[in-house]
Amino acid sequence: MKISTSLICCDLSDIARQLDVIVDNENFNWLHADFMDNTFVPRLGISPELIQSLRKRYGDKVVIDSHLMVNDPYSLAPVIAPYSDWYIFHYEATKDPMRTLQMLRKNYPKLKIGLAFNILTPVLFNVLKSAYELGYLDGVMFMGISPGVLGTDSFIDEVENRIVFIRDNIKVLNVFVDGSVNFKSVRRYANHGADVCVSGSSMIFKRDDLTKDMSTTDMIEYNIKRIKDAIGK
Repeated sequence: MKISTSLICCDLSDIARQLDVIVDNENFNWLHADFMDNTFVPRLGISPELIQSLRKRYGDKVVIDSHLMVNDPYSLAPVIAPYSDWYIFHYEATKDPMRTLQMLRKNYPKLKIGLAFNILTPVLFNVLKSAYELGYLDGVMFMGISPGVLGTDSFIDEVENRIVFIRDNIKVLNVFVDGSVNFKSVRRYANHGADVCVSGSSMIFKRDDLTKDMSTTDMIEYNIKRIKDAIGK
């Protein structure tokens, strides 16, 4: 399982030093980029220029999964998709998700494409199966919290059930989990077949009694070890 570091949880004034620690660790060289419009979700995210800069700095050493929490997710594709490995948008954000999938595949054939589902949105098996079989879909993301709202309740059991559902029905789809990921839940998600877990302030950048006196670099390295121990890697 891969751990994708949430860029929005970085200290942007020190982001290069933080990410230099992460990208040199196997299975941790994924970067999760949250794009928000203060409409679909009640806050703003990072700018496209950030991932453009990170792609220039790290090249193919990193995998960038861009998470579009915006209305009309296709409109931002020209400034985000060329610098991303994954382009994941919300099923709820467009009236015609299949049309958006088709346009992305046509115009960005090398891009991997995913659909995200909020916790209260039913996982529509027929939609996922058809989109995959038509060649438009590579992955699915399950939200474990309300998107764009930090500190909301987590839904670990519900996310776990969704992972199991996909593994039982569409084994080939990559499964992402975003939200409700911590040192305890990440083992459960790994054991049930999640491919990528998004890590933010609750893991990679977690300061607690064990890490409060550490430098930022030592804290990140220590937390990576804690994650590896949690998932048995």
